[in-house]
Amino acid sequence: MVKENSTNQGKLESIRIVQLCVANCKHKRFKPQTRRF
Repeated sequence: MVKENSTNQGKLESIRIVQLCVANCKHKRFKPQTRRF
């Protein structure tokens, strides 16, 4: 296994995970607010 490939894949995966987390956080933030208010 080449380290460069693993690092590149890790970066892409981390970016995707971050984007998914941000999207989930946004949805979670808007949903609880609508439920609370």
